[in-house]
Amino acid sequence: KVLTYIFNIFKNISSPLVIKKYAYLKEFFPENELNNLGKNLFASLENKITWDNKWIVALICTLCSDFVVSDLVDLTPTCLGNTELSNFVLGCLVETNVPKAVSLIKQLYMESNNKKIYYNFLEILAKNNSISALDYLDEMVSNFGLSENGAKQIVCNGDNLLFEIDDNLTVKVKNMTTQSYVNLGNPNFVDTADALKYFNELTNEIRHQIDKFKEAYQTKRYWSIATFKANILSNPILKKIASTLIWGGYEKDALKKVYVNLNEIAMETEDVKVALIHPVEIEQEKLPKHKFEPFKQINKQVFIANNYNYSNTLCNEFNGIAINEINFNSKIRAFGYKMSVGEDVYYYKAIPHENLLVKIELIKLSTKNVSVIGNIKFYNLNLVQVVNNKFVLSGTTPEEIGSINKRVYSDVLNDVFEACYY
Repeated sequence: KVLTYIFNIFKNISSPLVIKKYAYLKEFFPENELNNLGKNLFASLENKITWDNKWIVALICTLCSDFVVSDLVDLTPTCLGNTELSNFVLGCLVETNVPKAVSLIKQLYMESNNKKIYYNFLEILAKNNSISALDYLDEMVSNFGLSENGAKQIVCNGDNLLFEIDDNLTVKVKNMTTQSYVNLGNPNFVDTADALKYFNELTNEIRHQIDKFKEAYQTKRYWSIATFKANILSNPILKKIASTLIWGGYEKDALKKVYVNLNEIAMETEDVKVALIHPVEIEQEKLPKHKFEPFKQINKQVFIANNYNYSNTLCNEFNGIAINEINFNSKIRAFGYKMSVGEDVYYYKAIPHENLLVKIELIKLSTKNVSVIGNIKFYNLNLVQVVNNKFVLSGTTPEEIGSINKRVYSDVLNDVFEACYY
């Protein structure tokens, strides 16, 4: 009767999110008895997970030890053809946090073309481990066989070719026999080792990781010292990119120190979070000298809300500045802004991580292709109506400028500045 009661509980579970609710059942039985029950039920699966026996998956993940759950991981591929069933099974597995289940989710993420669904599972795993899902993505970045200083030799057509990531984050290929640099795209180059393929894949990976660091900068992502050392400093590609950026140590969202180089982070003993600093957080003369940037981190204009703007719902920093509409349009769109379609002329951009919508107003002049910049406003994204996939701003009150994140405010105004003058 007791077993029937327990089995019925798990047969009625429709979502893996509730399996922890029944973990209390562990308190009433010795671990070895639950494991024996799990092993017997596992055998009854007959090497295949189906819709009818998925309740056994839920039971094992809730009541059995990591050893039994690990056996279950090996059967998971048998249900991946059914999206709803695989979501249930994988959802149960991630709740266990068993290392083998974590490895499976990472593998599925890497191999799948639809990464979003597996990223959702990574987020659950990350929450259970008090880290970010992005930390898992850092962990999964291939080192491409590069040495610690970002170099690798490949024997191609009898020559040793040295592939090396230079200080500008481009891949240089040097023939170690002739001590001359090689153009792999030259029609006369004889490629006997897929050298060009390696070059292209490595180059694309560098670009992809630069984009991730840029996003980390824009969203002010934090790394713990431990994860930064384990994932960034131990990977030659990530380390090389990180070396071109300027990092800071933060406590409670406030910048505490600026690191001159990565060695200072490697030797860090304080309990701080690491993030990419923004020039609005520090006086320009205190910034380390930096020549190359993979994206604009420090070498940009800094804007701070003045006393008038701070308590107002609009920014008038660029009011009245005349612009060539064609030039401004191409440049501001490059920063991700879109042009409104309607009576009012303005550009807008959603910033989801800050829950904001930016509006840059334009005032049309009689001169052809000439307008002047109007006010810049920030709206709470949750308060803006969306009709037919378009934002409707009429009737919505903009946010006070003083409430806008200083980094975001400065970057938005820098976008306008560059679109006006560059």
